[in-house]
Formats: sequence, structure tokens, C-alpha cells
Amino acid sequence: MPHISRRYVRRKIYKKMNENLMNVFAHFRSKAEVVRALNTILTPTEKVMFAKRLAIVLMLQNGYSFRAIERTVKVTPQTVLRFWKIYKAGKFDYLKQRYDIS
Repeated sequence: MPHISRRYVRRKIYKKMNENLMNVFAHFRSKAEVVRALNTILTPTEKVMFAKRLAIVLMLQNGYSFRAIERTVKVTPQTVLRFWKIYKAGKFDYLKQRYDIS
């Protein structure tokens, strides 16, 4: 599990860091550039965590049962429930509309 510092960054600094992150990804011109950046900046564990999160969203979208998601992605029932609540609240709608992620 990746370690996140308990030392919080000031809100203004966090906003700037987040803006920088979004700007970097917004300027990629190819899948190869995205792959190179992710392989550079993310640890193997972080890539697995990100991939699992995306898999949960895709499986929810495709109607898989909670149990099937738990077994396939190797996550807890609480994790699936948390993502289901986010999914039902419509927070992934932009991804579904903008990108064919199924």
C-alpha cells in the first residue's frame, strides 16, 4: 500500500499541485506519451491501485455483481460499496459519456 504523508499541504498549494497535474495530462498527444509518463511517475503499486479502481468502475458499469468484482479485482466488499455509491451518485458519468470505457 502506498504511503501518504500525514503532513497536509496548504489548500492553496494543493490546488496548484492539482492544476499542474491536470495540465500535464491535458497536453499529452498520444497514448505512448501517457504510458511513458505513468511509468515514470507511478510506482508499480500505484499503477495496480489505479488499475483496480478503473476495473471496479468498468465492472459496475457492465452490471457485474459485487461478489464478482470482489473476487476478480481482489478488493473488499467495503471498497466495492464505496465505488458503487460514487457510481450511483453520477460521479463517473463524465467518463462514461466522454470516453467509451466499457
